Amino acid sequence: MTFQLTDALRYSEEAHEHIWSQIHGTKFPGDDRSFLALTYVSVALEHQTSIRKLIEMDLRGSAAALLRSQVEAVVRGLWAYSLATADEVHAIGQKGGEPFPSFRNMVIAVDRELGRIPTFAPLATSWKILNSYTHSGMEQLASRVQTRIDGDIILSPNYSIQSVEGMLHVSGAISLLFLMAIFQWLGFPEKAETLIVWSEEHKVSLCDA
Repeated sequence: MTFQLTDALRYSEEAHEHIWSQIHGTKFPGDDRSFLALTYVSVALEHQTSIRKLIEMDLRGSAAALLRSQVEAVVRGLWAYSLATADEVHAIGQKGGEPFPSFRNMVIAVDRELGRIPTFAPLATSWKILNSYTHSGMEQLASRVQTRIDGDIILSPNYSIQSVEGMLHVSGAISLLFLMAIFQWLGFPEKAETLIVWSEEHKVSLCDA
């Protein structure tokens, strides 16, 4: 494991721990909209942990496949809280409804609602690639190396260190940006500010998406 990859793993773990330090003990509102948003938070943070652990186990393809699910949980959570109607919130949380616009349109709408930099725009441009990793498309297939030993074909993953570091940085960054918005919206600006300060110190962005 390279020093840079070790740093990226540490960054993901510390970002996750810092987020939970702000969540722990917080008395959140109990309305349906807030509960739905926090459910998406739980999903996103679990995926972040799983991505890190898969990479630690050198299961990089599975980590890449899971990143799309984390990204989707974050963007859907932001859209559901800030833009969904009351009926849509009920449909999503109680009936498994999916009244979401296309992913690109969701990102545009969420960015407009947040009205700040950094934005989630890089996720929209990388959505096709994320889908390819998740659905065993060309991106996933091309990351396998074929070698021949005594006539046998052996397939092995071949993800660059840079791409793996990028996964970890995007996974950590999107969790942080998600919670900044959720804390702000749910009436905890001081917790949002704590995450903003930590993010600025660690130069958090979605530029690797």
